[in-house]
Amino acid sequence: MSNFKILDCTLRDGGYLNNWDFGKENIYHIIQSLIESKIDYIEYGFLTNTATDNNSLFKNLSDIKNYPIAKKCALMLNFGEVDGEKISPCFDIDIEIRIAFKKHHLDSLPKFLSTLEAKNIKYSLNPMHTSLYNNNEMHKLINISNEFNPTCLTAVDTMGIMTPTDVNTIFSKFDAELNQDTPVGFHSHNNLDLSFNNVKTLIEMDLNREIIIDTSLLGIGRGGGMLETEALSEFLNKKYKTSYDVLLLSKTCNDIIRPIINKQSFKDKYPYYISAKNKCHPNYATFLLNHNITDCSTIDKILSSIPEDYKMIYNPDILKNVTLIK
Repeated sequence: MSNFKILDCTLRDGGYLNNWDFGKENIYHIIQSLIESKIDYIEYGFLTNTATDNNSLFKNLSDIKNYPIAKKCALMLNFGEVDGEKISPCFDIDIEIRIAFKKHHLDSLPKFLSTLEAKNIKYSLNPMHTSLYNNNEMHKLINISNEFNPTCLTAVDTMGIMTPTDVNTIFSKFDAELNQDTPVGFHSHNNLDLSFNNVKTLIEMDLNREIIIDTSLLGIGRGGGMLETEALSEFLNKKYKTSYDVLLLSKTCNDIIRPIINKQSFKDKYPYYISAKNKCHPNYATFLLNHNITDCSTIDKILSSIPEDYKMIYNPDILKNVTLIK
C-alpha cells in the first residue's frame, strides 16, 4: 500500500506571482502554519545566487535557519544556475535540494549529482516536462535515478498538460523500473483543471512505495496554479485518517495567500488553460496578459501559431513580431 506525503510549494511556486517577495513576517507565518498543520515536507523557496532579506530566495542551504525549521525541508535549484562546488552542506537540519532540469541536461546531470554526493548533500530529481520524454529519454532518466538513488524522482507537469492517462503511463513506468526504495513524486499544474483528477489517479494506482505530492496554499503558483494543500489535506484526512490541520491551513490562506492572489489577478486562469491546450509554456500566456491581450480567442490564435520547436521552451522573441503586441 502506498504511503502518501504532502510537499508544500507555496513559497517557491507561489513566488512567480510576487517575485518571491513575501516579506519576512509572512514567510515566517506560512512556514509555522505548515509545520503546525503537520504538512510532511516544506519547500522554503529557491537556492540561487541572488537573494534579498524579504524574499524566499536563498544563497545557502543554512540560510533557511532564519525561519522555523520543519522536519523535512527543501529548496529548489534550477540546474546550471549554481555551481555545485560552491554549495555548502548543512548537516544540522534535514534539508534536500530539489533539482529541476530539462531533457538536454541528462548527459551533464550525473557529474553534478556526484559533486553533491561527495559533500553528502541530499537531493531529489525533478525532470521538467516529464510527459514529453520519449521511451529512450525516460529509460535514461530512470537509470540515472537508480545509479544515484535520490530522495525522490518527481514527475513534473510543467505546462499543466497531463491527463489521467499520462499519469498512469508515467508512474507505471516509474514503478516498474525504479529502485523499489525510491519514493516517487508528482508536481502538477492546474492549467486544464485536472490536477485533482490526476492526483487521485495516482493515489488509486496504489503503488507499493512512498508517494510525495506537491501542493500549494490556495493553489498559488505559476500559470494555472497547483493542487491546493488544504484540499489534498482534507481528502487524505477522510480517506486515510491522516491528521493535517485543515482549519489552520485555511486561516493562513485567508490571512496571507488570498491578498497576494487577489492583487495579482490570479483568478483569471483561462489563458493558462489555453496555453496548456496548445501545449505551450505558460509564460507565453503571461507575456500576452502583460501586454493587455486578454481576449481568449486572440490568445488561442497567437499560441496556436507558435512553431512546435518553440512551444515547450519559452522564448518571448517569438511573440515580439505579433502585430497585436505594442
